[in-house]
Amino acid sequence: MLKNRKSNLLLQIVGILLCLLSLSVAAAAQKKPAKKPAPKPVTSFVVKDESLKVANQIKNISRFVFVLGGTARTIEDIDKDPKASPSVKEKNRAAKQTVLQTIKDVRAGMVQLESDFHAKPELRPFIVFIQGVSETAGIAEDQATAGQFNTAGKTLLEVVNKLTDTLQNLP
Repeated sequence: MLKNRKSNLLLQIVGILLCLLSLSVAAAAQKKPAKKPAPKPVTSFVVKDESLKVANQIKNISRFVFVLGGTARTIEDIDKDPKASPSVKEKNRAAKQTVLQTIKDVRAGMVQLESDFHAKPELRPFIVFIQGVSETAGIAEDQATAGQFNTAGKTLLEVVNKLTDTLQNLP
């Protein structure tokens, strides 16, 4: 009888362990869903193409601002120099016109970029990042027109920062 009891008890314990084991396997299966590979973001040709345009603008404006640094100081120094010869003043006037035209071209490029972001559905989610670059470039143009070339260069750096932020947020 004692042997029967032990046998029944052993069967009950084994039964309970099997039930617990099956529950733990079921719980583990519920806790660990099958991992699916994360879908890779699909970058459309339009977004990729616009990324390249933004990157090119960053490069072009950065180069221009680098050159403008020394040029602006020279232009402003010649403007302040009452002893500057007429030929130097004429060259200075031509340099101002070149700088001003370049800044106008930068502004036109920023207007086009912003327009592209508004016109192309794939780019609309990123408008918030690029919005305002043409306005900032316009401020730089106004500063250059007023003869404040150094200040215009600093304002163009704000354009570069905004373009960089845009590029960082494009997929």
